[in-house]
Amino acid sequence: MPGNPYWNAFLPALLDRLSFHMRKNLTESVKPYGLNSSHAIYILALRVQDGQTTAGLSRFLDIDNANTHRVLKVLKEKGIVYDDRTDPRSKKYHIFLTDYGRDLAEKIIGFMSEIDMEYSAGLTEEELSALQDAFLKIMRNAVAAETKPNMIGFDRPYYSYLAELAYNNEYKAGGSG
Repeated sequence: MPGNPYWNAFLPALLDRLSFHMRKNLTESVKPYGLNSSHAIYILALRVQDGQTTAGLSRFLDIDNANTHRVLKVLKEKGIVYDDRTDPRSKKYHIFLTDYGRDLAEKIIGFMSEIDMEYSAGLTEEELSALQDAFLKIMRNAVAAETKPNMIGFDRPYYSYLAELAYNNEYKAGGSG
């Protein structure tokens, strides 16, 4: 890549468009549940690491606290998450997926796998594996370059866990997902 300035200029636009279409398709998949792709990200993050504080979840997702509070309010109203507060005035509490939320998380993982299989049609297993490895290396480099202080306390960012969930045998074509 360093030797091709045209590719370097095109790559961010390509990734942005790919991300746009993936979010759009994910939103369509979760729309019957009254959700969008932003909600799905929180559900998946809690599927990876349930029982986080609101601030911890914001750091885990690298999303500001105000957005996290808005999304969690919707998820609570829909019975997808709950918190462990004993006093409603308590500022420190943990967020958990309900049974319905855990079931929905598994469906979302399945939706994401279907979307990914559609997008990666025509790639061999070797090409797909190489692409996944390359993207994870690029992301690790990007996060390391930013030296994000909000990632402290997490040995791996949430998106590296999602790759494992989406590509385990449960969600491959013909699997049970």
